Amino acid sequence: MTTAKHSAAQHKLMVTMPSDTEIRMERVFDAPRQLVWDAMTKPELITKWWGRKHTTTKVDKLEFRVGGAWRFVESEPDGSEHCFRGEFTKVAPIDGFAYTFEYEPMAGHVVVDDLTLTDLGRQTKVVCTSTFSSQEDRDGMMSAGMEEGASESYEKLDELLTSMKRSGGMTENKQTVERYMNSFNKLDHAQILSCLTDDIEWVIPGFFHTRGKPEFDRQIENDAFVGKPRIKVTRMTEEDDVVVAEGSVEAERTEGGIMKMEFCDVFEMRGGKIKRLISYLMEVKQH
Repeated sequence: MTTAKHSAAQHKLMVTMPSDTEIRMERVFDAPRQLVWDAMTKPELITKWWGRKHTTTKVDKLEFRVGGAWRFVESEPDGSEHCFRGEFTKVAPIDGFAYTFEYEPMAGHVVVDDLTLTDLGRQTKVVCTSTFSSQEDRDGMMSAGMEEGASESYEKLDELLTSMKRSGGMTENKQTVERYMNSFNKLDHAQILSCLTDDIEWVIPGFFHTRGKPEFDRQIENDAFVGKPRIKVTRMTEEDDVVVAEGSVEAERTEGGIMKMEFCDVFEMRGGKIKRLISYLMEVKQH
């Protein structure tokens, strides 16, 4: 019973005021540090947790480097918007980062947030220290609901991290690409097409350039080959809305024999779906 109470208390947002111009917020998440880092730094994940529960957030700009700018737009159900902006002053993967924070309607009242991620094994402790230019600004932020807003955001982050752990830590984009690859192994046309935007482009340099789902569908199977391909992905990486998958593929030629190729597929994503695919292929000659 004591352990359960301690665990529950540990996962609540703890807010203190170390000085007249500071607010310190601390919370523990049941997720490894790399997963928390990804959720806090990738635009497609930030939109899933940043902001109050009744609002939605758009990442208008995110230049994740020292000196880079950021701007988030939080929308209310009635359509009204709250815009926030700032600049990154420190980026130390995966230990933490710091940035300035400014609510656009109150330009000039700049806060400096310093966020650290501490590895606790299967858990991560997140500490954010906000430094204000005056005690008046600090107290004004608290009275405006900073603690409640942060608590709701972190609850949403906790839900997102739980979902990411269930999917092996994969982002939505990577899950789509994995589903696409698995579907291609089965030549499941419907499942493949479900991973694509309607205006999908597929380019194999030197071979073809298709646009739209109907053209893509016609290229899934080729008369030069019989049976299902055997695709093996050896590495998948992601940056912003681009996923790169590397691996090998084998297919049985209609005229006999096996074709073996190495590939590098570059997936440009939009809304969790593939909007453009560039496939680089190299045949492995048999000796």
